[in-house]
Amino acid sequence: MLSLLSPGQVSVKAHRLAVSTLFFLQGLCFASWASRIPSIQQKMGLTEAELGLVLITLPVGLMLSLPLAGWLVATQGSRRMALVGAVLYSSTLVSIGWAQNLYQLVACLFLYGVTSNLTNIAVNTQAVGVEALYQRPIMAAFHGLWSLAGFTGAAIGNFMSARGIDPLGHFAVIWGAILVGLVGCWPYTLREDRGGEANQPIFARPDKALLGLGLIAFCSMICEGAMFDWSGIYFRKVVQAEPAWVGVGYTAFMSTMAGGASWPTGLPTATACGRYYKSVGCSRRRACYWPCCCRLCPRRCWVFYWWASASRRWCH
Repeated sequence: MLSLLSPGQVSVKAHRLAVSTLFFLQGLCFASWASRIPSIQQKMGLTEAELGLVLITLPVGLMLSLPLAGWLVATQGSRRMALVGAVLYSSTLVSIGWAQNLYQLVACLFLYGVTSNLTNIAVNTQAVGVEALYQRPIMAAFHGLWSLAGFTGAAIGNFMSARGIDPLGHFAVIWGAILVGLVGCWPYTLREDRGGEANQPIFARPDKALLGLGLIAFCSMICEGAMFDWSGIYFRKVVQAEPAWVGVGYTAFMSTMAGGASWPTGLPTATACGRYYKSVGCSRRRACYWPCCCRLCPRRCWVFYWWASASRRWCH
């Protein structure tokens, strides 16, 4: 029955709601993994050095799969790849909780990075199409829902961890929730991509402007990746928070990220965006000094998490 829906029968608002749901599900999946990093470290008995090496495999999967993921979305369509990617993404999340040794964990994280990339590119392509239908900037609202899902996933992870629920059981619940969400939203996604070309090269040489934006994104993601990967470890080892409070710092980070997500929607010109980029860079540099103060006064961690997360959202 779902296949009988035609583009003319689906309203623009339904398209937006469907794509918003995809962003939410994607953010929920990622935050669920990040919120349980301390639990997985404890389960595997990893030192900080070993954990750092393990965590590298996720961005390696992301980088190596970029050309292939872009080509698949361009040739197969973002609608199909969003479904395939989301199912595989949530399934690899469960496999991370199932991993019994270091080698299995490394393999699962690599696949998690690959499927994350496929889902991310497909969902953002859908968002570009919906934004074109609205004829006004709404991309920040989509990214805001990703952050809201991140807060939700972090809160669920903190709840599960505080009650001693193992990562496998936690991830299985998230997997089921994502599948239910996909069943509800996928029929209302865009069937055709805006300006998509089937015969595109797997890798295209970026121009100078794109390289500049890529460098800005690279610096931003260094800060963001550190927060995602090490927030829980920092609270457990440095702040020495009680077990039930280990995930609270990451939850605070995601909550303020969600709260600041709508700020960029009011930027009317490229000049204003440029000023924001400069202010974000200065804010992030100053925010990096806060962990030194946090060790002296753990309560200051809340200010640090707010500052770093709000700065991240300004970049959108």
